[in-house]
Amino acid sequence: MNRLEIDTVSCPDKPASVENAGKRGFLSGGKLKHLIVAAKMLVSLSLLVYLLNRIEPANFIQTIVDASAKPLIWAALLFLVSNILGTWVWGMLLKSQRVQIPFYRVVSFYFVGLFFNNFLPANIGGDIVRIYDASKYCNDKSGVFIATFMDRVIGLLA
Repeated sequence: MNRLEIDTVSCPDKPASVENAGKRGFLSGGKLKHLIVAAKMLVSLSLLVYLLNRIEPANFIQTIVDASAKPLIWAALLFLVSNILGTWVWGMLLKSQRVQIPFYRVVSFYFVGLFFNNFLPANIGGDIVRIYDASKYCNDKSGVFIATFMDRVIGLLA
């Protein structure tokens, strides 16, 4: 099986490949991809500069030095496990909508969405990014939207 066959995922009656995604509209897939990457980098850099201007370097360094490693490691592990489980739930919801995406891609999309949820207003920026990325695997964007919406509803009810 070659790489193209692995990355090619289909929806009911509408096969689509990642390679052909985003080639509709006035921006070609390559230009749009570069524009999105540039926008992500600009937002990240802007937020980093903003944060660095708001803190005292000496206080930041002292906080890092004073931190106990054991609770930080446990917190990081719990955070990772929690989000892997969240990824699994979202992946199962995608499959229920007949959107077949390899698990490693679902993990990638989920964590990118998590990053944007933390840094964009209203906590929906990450959901939009997840929908956009997952939609590249399927022409049926409504299935991706429904799975993401239901993931949000399950999170509210849990």
